[in-house]
Amino acid sequence: THQGAEMGFYVGNDERVDFRFDSSEGNLYVYCETCIHHHASEPNYDTRATIVVPTTRSYWPHCSAYSAPRENRCNIVCRGSGCYRGEWRKEIEEANWHWNHVSAGSISLSEDKLTGTKVGGGDSHDPFMIGNLPMVPNSGIYEWAVTVYSTRDDELGYAWWHAIGISNSPTDNWFGEGTWGITTNAHGSCGPGRHDVAPCRHRVGDDVAWYIRNDQRVDLRYDSNTATLYMSCPECSHPEASSHGMDTVGSLEISPVDTYFPWCQPYSEGHQNRCTIVCRGPGCYRG
Repeated sequence: THQGAEMGFYVGNDERVDFRFDSSEGNLYVYCETCIHHHASEPNYDTRATIVVPTTRSYWPHCSAYSAPRENRCNIVCRGSGCYRGEWRKEIEEANWHWNHVSAGSISLSEDKLTGTKVGGGDSHDPFMIGNLPMVPNSGIYEWAVTVYSTRDDELGYAWWHAIGISNSPTDNWFGEGTWGITTNAHGSCGPGRHDVAPCRHRVGDDVAWYIRNDQRVDLRYDSNTATLYMSCPECSHPEASSHGMDTVGSLEISPVDTYFPWCQPYSEGHQNRCTIVCRGPGCYRG
C-alpha cells in the first residue's frame, strides 16, 4: 500500500536496492541499505521487505522507468551471490552506518557520508541529518561519536549552533516529540520539554548544560533496552564547573519508546556548520 506497510520506503538517486529471489519458496526479498521508511518513526519499520509470489510460473528481473523528460533510468550494479545485504547484524550495522537522510538542498554530504555540511536554508533550525542505524527497542546498546564545526567559534566560545543526539523521524527543529540530545550552547534538547526542564535547562547547573567547541568530540551511547541516552565530552566545559563542580557527562530518559536514529542539526549556512561522525560501534563512549 502507498506510503505504508513493509514496502513503503523511499528510494533516492543512486541508492542501491538489493534483491534475492528464492524460486523454491516463492519469496522475493528486497533491501535498501541507505533508504528511509515512510514510517521510520514507528517501531520495527526498516527498509527490508518480503513479497510472496506464486511458484507456478517463471520470473525475470524487471525495472520500469516512468519518465522520459526526467531521464529516468535503471542500472544493474551487482549480479550473483553476495549482492543481497539484507541480513541485519548489529555488529556490522553499527560499525558502518552513515548520514543518509538529510534535508534536501540544505545539507551536503561528503563522499564517505560521514560529514554533513549546511549549504542552504540560511541560518535556521530546519535542516537535519539522520543516520541509517535503526536502534529498535530492546535491541541492545549502541555507541558513536560526533564532532561539530562552525566558523563562528572564537567569538562566542562554542561552535555556533548545533544539536546532537537521536530522533525517531525527520525533524524541522532542535526539540519536539521524539527528538533528544544536547546543543553546543550549554543546554539540552529534552523532547517536547525543550530546554525548559531539567536536565536540559539553559546555561545553569544542569546535567547536560555544557558548551561544545569546534572539533570537541561528543560521545553518545543509546541503551535501547532502557530507553536511555548517555552523552559525554571530556574536552568540553560546563558553565558551572568552577562553582558547582559540574562535569560534562549526562543522560536523558527517552520517551516515547520507539525506534531511534543518530541525529545532528547544524544551524548556520553562512558559518559553514557541519557534523562529522568520528567513531562508530562499541568502545566509542568514554563517559
